Amino acid sequence: MDSSNNNVVISSDQVKHEDNVNQDDNLKKQEELIKKRKERYELRIENLKFIILRQTDYSEEEVMNKLKEHNNNAMNVIREYMGSTSTIKSNNPPKSENQQMYTNMRGMLDSAARNYRIKKENEEKMELMKQQFINAQNNKKLECDVSQNNLSN
Repeated sequence: MDSSNNNVVISSDQVKHEDNVNQDDNLKKQEELIKKRKERYELRIENLKFIILRQTDYSEEEVMNKLKEHNNNAMNVIREYMGSTSTIKSNNPPKSENQQMYTNMRGMLDSAARNYRIKKENEEKMELMKQQFINAQNNKKLECDVSQNNLSN
């Protein structure tokens, strides 16, 4: 026997068949992975739903709508139920660090100016009250002096 002619010959049909089998296996694995992820997602949503149902008096339909509205954030749903203002949605895009820094500085300056104005107004009111008190005291002295003069006459 001549062993030199033992070369394995693979036809193109066999290669195509193996590729199809590999693709089918990959598709099945992907489908299984998608199915598992979907099951985990649904389980997570169910758990969130039960948490919200325990904390609020929403119906199941309301809970599901609120979860969708708040991107599945149970804390935001509960905060909204409790009336917290920290969950108010803003249409403003996120700010850069520099914008946040200047916003904070502007807020600090605004509150300092507001506090200064209030302090000045209160000082003016106190000064006015002092002046009215002094005037009232002076009027009483004048009345006393006038009444004493009337008595002496």
